[in-house]
Amino acid sequence: MKSFKIFNFQFSICIVMLIFMVSVSLASEFTQPLRAEASFMSVEELKPGMKGIGKTVFSGREISEFEVEIIGVLKNVYPKGDLILVRLRDELLDKTGLISGMSGSPVYIDGRLIGAIAYGWGFTEETIAGVTPIMEMLPLLNEDTRISETSWRGKVNLSQPFSFGKYTLREIVVHPYTTPEYNPSRMVLMPIATPLMVGGFTQDVMNEMEQVFKEFGLLPLQGGGGGEGASADIVPGAVVGAQLLSGDCELTALGTLTYIEGGKILAFGHPFLAAGKVDFPMTGGSIHTIVPSSFFSFKLGSSTTAFGRISRDTRVAIGGEVGEFSELIPLCIVIKSADEKKEFNYRMIEDEFWSPTLLDWCVLNSIMSTSSPREKTASSKLRIEFKDYSEPVLVQNSTIITEKWLEEITGPLKAMMDNQFRKVDVQSIDLEVELSDTPLSAVIESIRVDKLEVKPGEDINLTVILKPYGGEYTLLRTTITIPKDLPDGELTVIVCDARGSIQMTGTINPEKLKPHSFEQLVELFREIEKNNEIVVRILTPFSGVTVRGQELPSLPPSLISIMSSSRETGIESFGREIFRKIPTKWIISGHHQLQVKVKR
Repeated sequence: MKSFKIFNFQFSICIVMLIFMVSVSLASEFTQPLRAEASFMSVEELKPGMKGIGKTVFSGREISEFEVEIIGVLKNVYPKGDLILVRLRDELLDKTGLISGMSGSPVYIDGRLIGAIAYGWGFTEETIAGVTPIMEMLPLLNEDTRISETSWRGKVNLSQPFSFGKYTLREIVVHPYTTPEYNPSRMVLMPIATPLMVGGFTQDVMNEMEQVFKEFGLLPLQGGGGGEGASADIVPGAVVGAQLLSGDCELTALGTLTYIEGGKILAFGHPFLAAGKVDFPMTGGSIHTIVPSSFFSFKLGSSTTAFGRISRDTRVAIGGEVGEFSELIPLCIVIKSADEKKEFNYRMIEDEFWSPTLLDWCVLNSIMSTSSPREKTASSKLRIEFKDYSEPVLVQNSTIITEKWLEEITGPLKAMMDNQFRKVDVQSIDLEVELSDTPLSAVIESIRVDKLEVKPGEDINLTVILKPYGGEYTLLRTTITIPKDLPDGELTVIVCDARGSIQMTGTINPEKLKPHSFEQLVELFREIEKNNEIVVRILTPFSGVTVRGQELPSLPPSLISIMSSSRETGIESFGREIFRKIPTKWIISGHHQLQVKVKR
């Protein structure tokens, strides 16, 4: 009996301990989210006058703290979005006001994170900022969160102006980023401009950049290249960068890290490029100095080695993952001139808009870094390799360096990346540009044929008289065989430059210039007339049909008639012709034509 009691007592102890362990486990399971939530403070808990701290880097990589006081909360300033107004106090901030590069600086009240400093305005006597609530940023940590390709943007007029002290807030500009004229009665609150560190670019190219970047609230600053050294501790308040370009030149936007959880970060508190789903390298950074300004002071710094990738770029923040890395496009540009040959190597993000734009800037900068402005003409070989296409695409052309000459060189990349048929993945880009300080151009002065009357099946000897710039007249000859099945009548012999020939195609056979697949687009760039070619075209009385970009020149007349009367778009009849391209060493211009009679 005694042993039974002992066993019963031990069994009871085991049951109690088991119940206790289960209780602890359940308590832990249910209180963990509560402890996580306890580290944040919602806008409903905020009251005017509450005080806390903010964190950011003012020098080097050292995180500094500054005082924050809650002014109030603007409810529903944009769809399902609030904004917290705060007053900042610090010995430095009292002198500089808000600083570009502070975007994302975390703000804490009683040790609980309320959000990221993200908005502000210039010309104020006090340092007042708008804070994006952390509760609106947190869903970005979830990779399954639905993110549209473009974020919401616009200007919001407050239904009830918000007054604090002598200030009255009437509008909030979220995007596009505009710089309003100073008007104390209007007080437009904008995202704090993001400093974009530029390294390796000439001032002329930076002037081109400013016209583009100002639309995104980015402030290009000649800060020198970075990318060296390890990043500092990845903690709230540290410098974080979103990089567009690295290598011989660099473009990195610097802001502040707001929050990190499980290797996922939130930063900026407002959009970077408002692009939705993205793939940019995430870098650290170091601040060299703070440059004061009466409108917006800014951090001048440089990036450090990439430690992750930015994958989301939305209205409330940018988000990304530590330890994951972006797939970048290697870009090699070789510039040749009479005096030298230089090679430049870059790595740029893959994006339908930014990749062609970055290519333009890299080409322009590479040329300016190599030679003087004397160069008049450029001959280019562009080689694009795609991950999911069987063979590289090679596009060659020559152009006179004028206002829009870059489009002749880099246009094919933009067309292929922005095509309407399918997404493409670029493996690499190689570009070779040969410059000449002599205008290698020639005008088609006149043309002549050895006979004005010809029998079907006979040859016509055509002579093209060229007048090169600064040179003597040059004769180019070619022989053209007249088809044996041509009926009696007149033929028009046209000799022209590439641009005139393309315009002619657009008139007589427009469907040929409308690709209906990515393969047709590639073939169009391979086969289209080049600026250094003389084009000979002889129109014939025969017809053909173009069906969705594919020429069918040899159909029976009855079938051509049926297809030409089709009620379906994309089917177009055209006049068949004799077509020939004559390559030259000059950039050709001019147009001439004459009539030849066919008589059996």
